[in-house]
Amino acid sequence: MSARLESSVPAQQHAPALTSADFSRLRQLIESTLGIAMPDSKRTMLENRLLRRLRALGLASFSEYCEVLKQSGSSGPELAHFLDLVTTNKTSFFREPPQLDFLSQLLAPQLDEASRNKRPLRVWSAACSTGEEVWTLVMMLDSICRQRSLSCEYEVLGSDVSGRVLGKAVAAKYDQEQLDAVPPHLRLRHFMRSKKADACSVRIVPEMRAKAGFFRQNLMAASYGVGSPVDVLLLRNALIYFSRERQIEIVARATKYLSVGGLFLVSLTESLHGFPLPLTHLGRSVYRRERG
Repeated sequence: MSARLESSVPAQQHAPALTSADFSRLRQLIESTLGIAMPDSKRTMLENRLLRRLRALGLASFSEYCEVLKQSGSSGPELAHFLDLVTTNKTSFFREPPQLDFLSQLLAPQLDEASRNKRPLRVWSAACSTGEEVWTLVMMLDSICRQRSLSCEYEVLGSDVSGRVLGKAVAAKYDQEQLDAVPPHLRLRHFMRSKKADACSVRIVPEMRAKAGFFRQNLMAASYGVGSPVDVLLLRNALIYFSRERQIEIVARATKYLSVGGLFLVSLTESLHGFPLPLTHLGRSVYRRERG
């Protein structure tokens, strides 16, 4: 009796394992598409991130998933899901305050010049993730204009390879606890409480949301959809995921969209020292584009 009962119980299903061969295929896809190195130490992380996607698609192995990606092609929807899962997205409001304080000092004369020339100041936050950096810049620019009684127009662009995080950036909706680094007077001025049941969330006010725009951008693409040149370009906490060769390629491409005299920022843990590019170091990982 007990034997028959035991045989009727289905065997426990184990999660599929990421084999060396499948890891190699996925790693090559990541490196060729995003330019991001995926060392052996990231194998478990990649496996864990993709397991939920395998279950959602009803796949029994990573080999099957590799075939789905192959059939989807470079412009297929599954590749977009894949890139969303494998990219790391971490940001916060007013990240690296010493650098932002330095940038604020440099922005004032740029806003003065833009105001005199009757044109908008353009700022681009590349690899913007869920948008906190974009809204930080909007708040900074608004504060400078108020302090200097300027009527200067400005726009802040945000881009990322992940459509998932861009959706959050566009929504501009955040939990209250994410605002810890935002000064109290800026919270009152730039955020409103959610009208829905989730009272713990807030949203950037409409007049500030009108100052920003977002678009999807792979830094490995041959060209960037930023349009006309920008006055300030932030590419912070992104270069660390690329080899030095890739870093130089990306910065060289991005610099073409930066106006002469424009500012290029990387994070405080990153450096463009030794890059063969027309950039002069000003301090705090801030660079100015020179002619050339």
